[in-house]
Amino acid sequence: MANGSREKELIAGHQKTTYGQWIQREGLPVVHGYGVEDVRQLEMAHWSRLGGKSGFIHLYGMEGFTGMYVAEIPPERALEPEHHLYEEVICILQGNGATEIWQEGEPNGFSNGAREVFFPHRSIAGTGCSMAGGNPCYSWQ
Repeated sequence: MANGSREKELIAGHQKTTYGQWIQREGLPVVHGYGVEDVRQLEMAHWSRLGGKSGFIHLYGMEGFTGMYVAEIPPERALEPEHHLYEEVICILQGNGATEIWQEGEPNGFSNGAREVFFPHRSIAGTGCSMAGGNPCYSWQ
């Protein structure tokens, strides 16, 4: 996606940040650009932190204030829970499933489906996919 000198400069700047270095250490594909048409089509690799496929997205203009990734949730499985120390926005892009959010040790569960958005504020969240027949669910965070 990046072919101009300005884009190369933006990528180099991002890679120097602590967050950019952490992304590199995680070993996942990173898409750089001004926008992404369909995040479900991005290159992904297994991310042991989540227990599923994922890929990072770095949009120019965000200036490192937010980080994004897309995750593929295997059918009839769940991703590993994540501990969120900050504001998080999760959007289910495709599929149906369930999410549990733990705050102060108490779990709260709810069902979710495509185009639903939720905000696990400083909590632990785990999302699963109930799709059968080999169809994965996708989330964007």
